[in-house]
Amino acid sequence: KILTCYTNDLKKYYPELFNTIKEQEAQLETLINTPGATQESIDNLTGELNANLDLLTDISSATAIIKNTSTLDASNYNQASWQEFETARQDLETALANQVSDQTVIDSLTDRVKAEKLELVDIASYKSFLMESQNKYPDSAVNTYTPASWEKLQTAEANLIKEMTEPTNYDSLNAALVELQDAMNE
Repeated sequence: KILTCYTNDLKKYYPELFNTIKEQEAQLETLINTPGATQESIDNLTGELNANLDLLTDISSATAIIKNTSTLDASNYNQASWQEFETARQDLETALANQVSDQTVIDSLTDRVKAEKLELVDIASYKSFLMESQNKYPDSAVNTYTPASWEKLQTAEANLIKEMTEPTNYDSLNAALVELQDAMNE
């Protein structure tokens, strides 16, 4: 049988195409065993089957990365890095929804999602520290601090917020956190 080199795991392929191939394989087997079947009819069905086999696309890695990233919470990541990741993921989801049958395209889009996931800047702990600062030093406490120390604290908080929202890397984010820690310790 032609499909013996393929798994019967439909999750690995687009189910409609895989089922069509299985049906064509059965038709071809029946045709081959039919007395009086012409070589031309066998060749035609074999050609159709081979054309569909060429379209058979392994989507298991693509569907796995979509599933594994579906629970990520955008609010835990820097907005710019999240947008890049989400765009890559949506492109892959669109390709899967459109049943793109080019293995290279599916693999490329899957690799792009994986790469963007690695580039996500996790800001959850930075947000927690910022909230701690804002709770410990509310605006109503402005008169209990020197103008210089209050200004330093406000500037440090603003810098951390900026680093959490703009395109950034962990070095600049950590520098903003250290700046806020220093301002809180004054």
